[in-house]
Amino acid sequence: FNDKTGLFREVLAARLDQITDEKLTLLKSLSKQQPTASLEEILSAYIRSFFDSHLFSADSDRLMQIIYQEMGPDAVTKDLVATRLIAPINQAFKELIMKSCPGLNENSASFCVSSITGQILHFIRSRDILRSLRNQEDNQTFIEDIINHITQFSLHGLGSTENA
Repeated sequence: FNDKTGLFREVLAARLDQITDEKLTLLKSLSKQQPTASLEEILSAYIRSFFDSHLFSADSDRLMQIIYQEMGPDAVTKDLVATRLIAPINQAFKELIMKSCPGLNENSASFCVSSITGQILHFIRSRDILRSLRNQEDNQTFIEDIINHITQFSLHGLGSTENA
């Protein structure tokens, strides 16, 4: 490792690879699903995967803080976050959405992926505050409401109102 930064890069790279592998496995499974998964099924499964994973665990806040920090201007691992986490997931999810929405151009699909992922991460990051604003005691009901909201919002944003 040579130094603390080297150790930090290696540990973070391993965590990022774990997250990426989980997402890519899910997206590959959805792309091969027979009969073909609907856009709503694809969106819902992708969104749900964030709430069923380690990003929604006890140490998720610390990991999320690190990832957000490493996306900033003074980051020492910005390259890792971009190349090992964001780019591969964005590419695979974008391709799957474009397969479901053949009229959608690549640039728009990429923005949609970023928007959907951003919504998910916002809800995860601020879940306690948002849940208290809605006076919802049951965490699982709140999670289901979030998943349904982001799915329906995204369907509308993608112009798939027949599914929304």
